[in-house]
Amino acid sequence: MKKSIYAIFAAAALSCSAADETNTGAATSATIPSETETPSQELAPFEVSAMRFGESLYDVPVSAQNISAKQIAESGEVSVPEVLRKDGNIYFRNSDANPFQGDISMRGFGENSGQRVLVLLDGQRINRLDMAPVAWSQLPLETIDNIEIIRGSQTALYGNYAIGGVIKISTKKWNQPDMASAGGFFGTYGEYGAWGRASHSTEDYYASLDANYYHNSGYRDDSLNWMKSVGLSAGAKLDSKNELNLHASIGDEYVENPLPFATREDMMKDPTYSAGKSFENNNNYANVTLGWENNSDIGTGSAQLGMIMREKQVENVAYFSSQQNHLWTLSFTPRYKFNVGESHYIEAGVDTYYDNMSHTNYGMPHYKSSTGHADIDRETVAPWVAGKYQINDMFSVNLGARYEAAFNSVDYNDKASAANSYDDSQTMHGYSGQFGLNAKIDETWNVYFRFDQIYRYPTIDESASYWGYGTDFYNKDLKPERGQNYEIGANFARDAWSVNVSAFYMHLEDEIQYAEVSPYVFKNQNIGETDRLGAEVRIAYELENFGASTSWAFVSAQYANGKNKDNDVPLVPNIVSYTQVWVKPVSFVRLSAGYQWCSEQYMGGDDANAYGKMPAYWTVDLTANVYISKHARLFVSVNNVTDEIYANYAFGSAYGQSWYPSIGRTVRAGVEFKF
Repeated sequence: MKKSIYAIFAAAALSCSAADETNTGAATSATIPSETETPSQELAPFEVSAMRFGESLYDVPVSAQNISAKQIAESGEVSVPEVLRKDGNIYFRNSDANPFQGDISMRGFGENSGQRVLVLLDGQRINRLDMAPVAWSQLPLETIDNIEIIRGSQTALYGNYAIGGVIKISTKKWNQPDMASAGGFFGTYGEYGAWGRASHSTEDYYASLDANYYHNSGYRDDSLNWMKSVGLSAGAKLDSKNELNLHASIGDEYVENPLPFATREDMMKDPTYSAGKSFENNNNYANVTLGWENNSDIGTGSAQLGMIMREKQVENVAYFSSQQNHLWTLSFTPRYKFNVGESHYIEAGVDTYYDNMSHTNYGMPHYKSSTGHADIDRETVAPWVAGKYQINDMFSVNLGARYEAAFNSVDYNDKASAANSYDDSQTMHGYSGQFGLNAKIDETWNVYFRFDQIYRYPTIDESASYWGYGTDFYNKDLKPERGQNYEIGANFARDAWSVNVSAFYMHLEDEIQYAEVSPYVFKNQNIGETDRLGAEVRIAYELENFGASTSWAFVSAQYANGKNKDNDVPLVPNIVSYTQVWVKPVSFVRLSAGYQWCSEQYMGGDDANAYGKMPAYWTVDLTANVYISKHARLFVSVNNVTDEIYANYAFGSAYGQSWYPSIGRTVRAGVEFKF
């Protein structure tokens, strides 16, 4: 194992050195052009907020990437998961072929992977409490100004969910032109949608209003889904040093889940067939974030006060039952960065959350009688401190530390059995830390080393149930995950080239995973120690009328002890890649082609590696944007051009197998107007 680690680290270092010797570098991923900006051959490197406040990518020990509003608009996609898959090479696991559904995975995690990537909207955590994927439908693409991808463990600075990485989504605020925009599209499988947005901005305030609707009859039978939302953003400068920002949205969605296929052979015969519905989901949500920003001679400060409400009604058609979830999150996250001299700083803050999951089971007849109710509260307090010390013009040291405590209160009433009812409480707490050494060679590239001490306690639904479809018990015996992450990497950008390289080794103790504890019995449990060894590479070349990029993620995830020692962790492909080429044959036309490849992987539940692997798959995507004028754009996209039949999620156990096909060929055509 150690020889392999040294080999990957050495290869990463050599790659960076070779890139510098060729003197060809780039500024593609290291740029954030505005919506109206025309790409040029040289653009300034972007800032990343890996240390919670913005700093040049070359000044921090982190692997990061930005996706701009312009890239989002040109993608021809309608959801954040599709954009992250194409432009960020982020892997999504999807069980219902819905573009707004999908469990995000970074750095080699399988089941429960979505609980290990922190997703922030304007600084507010939007990860679900019930282990379901992030509600991506509440994030209309036309409202997003920038998506920042921070890869690797960030638990010292961002907390419990950030063991695999952080996705930071920022909505459009200041410096937006006075304009109104509207658009719509039609596609295959009954897909259509429409959106509208209006914005106004001055030096002292801004305001915008947006509305969005999406409908899809479903790739498979019994998989209808739709969503609608309305959002408002506003901000005002109180004086030369302080400003307030408000973002609020409400919406609802409906999702049907068809029954899975019992074998891969059945899936390959007709992937659109369904033997009936498994679930019907009705979700309502409301998000509100109030933010304060401060800039003064001594430093920079900010604070977000947020509220997220979700109401989820699930009709379990297959098992003649119903569940109702009420999910609340209140958050307050103040922080401040103090300048110490010209090059040093200290930043500190405290992340506080109140989470509540109220869950009721209903049975037959007609889903009227309550069979059980659970009410779970969690209060989280997490003070943290970090800083940077500039040793000289080249070298700097970054440090971070965090203490996180969570207080749980559980009240469960099982009407069928008083013996299963209980009222209990639990406290979890631990420490995490980070050390980074960064070498900024010049203004175009850096190399770094990072060490992370990891701490992660179980989320509410990892202890309570699985996927939020029934709280049958509260497993307070789950131990927190602890471990270490070692990483080296480099970021390089010069002229038309850019290169980002990183390699890592992560060791975890008491990893939490949904797994089989006995025949036909599954629950979240501590599976012992695991090791992950991997590397990520992104190379891009971009001129004014031509560009190309290729991104590769390599990872080996294995059990380090126990009965499954040396087996692969299920649902972790060893290789995921996405390669794109785009060209502008004339100034008003942009054509792009993308190729995704994913290697084979063991299906979920297969800790013993006994049921065989899900096969590798590849897809081809095409997109065309035609700018008729500065006020109108046409776009056409074709995803999975060759209509490949494949699954990126399947589950196997002694009970049998379940296969969930991914979506086949889709064609989408639309128009956008700006006034």
